[in-house]
Amino acid sequence: MLISSLHSHEFDAWVALCARGFQMPPDEFYEHFVYDPDAVIEGILVARDGKKLVSSVRVFHRTLYLEGHPIPAGAIGEVCTLPAYRGKGLSGILLQNAIRYMEKCRMPLSTLITDIPAYYQKFGWLITPRGLITLPLIEYTLSLSLRPFLPEDLPAVLSLCSPYNGLFLRSESYWKTWMPHNTRHPAVAVHNGTIVAYLDYAIQENTLLFREYRGDPARIAEVFSLVGDYTEVKNVPFSFCPDPALPVTEDTTLMVRLNFPFTCGNTRVDHPSILASLYQEPVFFTPDNY
Repeated sequence: MLISSLHSHEFDAWVALCARGFQMPPDEFYEHFVYDPDAVIEGILVARDGKKLVSSVRVFHRTLYLEGHPIPAGAIGEVCTLPAYRGKGLSGILLQNAIRYMEKCRMPLSTLITDIPAYYQKFGWLITPRGLITLPLIEYTLSLSLRPFLPEDLPAVLSLCSPYNGLFLRSESYWKTWMPHNTRHPAVAVHNGTIVAYLDYAIQENTLLFREYRGDPARIAEVFSLVGDYTEVKNVPFSFCPDPALPVTEDTTLMVRLNFPFTCGNTRVDHPSILASLYQEPVFFTPDNY
């Protein structure tokens, strides 16, 4: 079994491998690479049986906000193995190679989202648990209006702050090429003709799931209430519990890994627990890094 980075002439075969491994349309994986302005083919690690691709792990080159500082990061995705080759430890070997690749690229941390956290814990990723509780939105006398995001809104949106720990920093090219293929309901909140917030949301089982928010933190509750009026969906899972008597669902899907120590502002991050603590900042939404 040969382990290495993907060769450029194998790209179509890799797309087919991911489509079969995940039982999803191949366009999903084609677009994840072609429309990613930061895509690096060396970041796709594969196992081969002869010339046949049988297992994959991809390191997405990303930059995260932590404490207001941009930190290079490797986001793990496209982890799959063909059914006939499962149970042979190939994904584990590729993940170990991915860790070495991130170290070589000077990415001090890694992040991933999974529903099998126990597997990734074996390779050093740490759960960052968040207590979620679904509550009805607060009613506001609204001073804002909501409309869908338009391409010409981009300069105004780029000027908005996004101070929440763990969110990706997005370049202008990232917004223009990647985001149109990976958002659900992107929208802007407007006050007196000026865009004051950007958000992306999805609706699932009569619940609003907020995937991103950029703008003044003081306006976030009003903006979410505005979306509730716009969609007529009033329930939102909050990532903190204001009343300890209420039932909390623990979300364990977000994981982070400290690849090597680094300094973030005045914080020396030299232990996985310190890195995980930076993700515990309570916010009104559960970001979906994409």
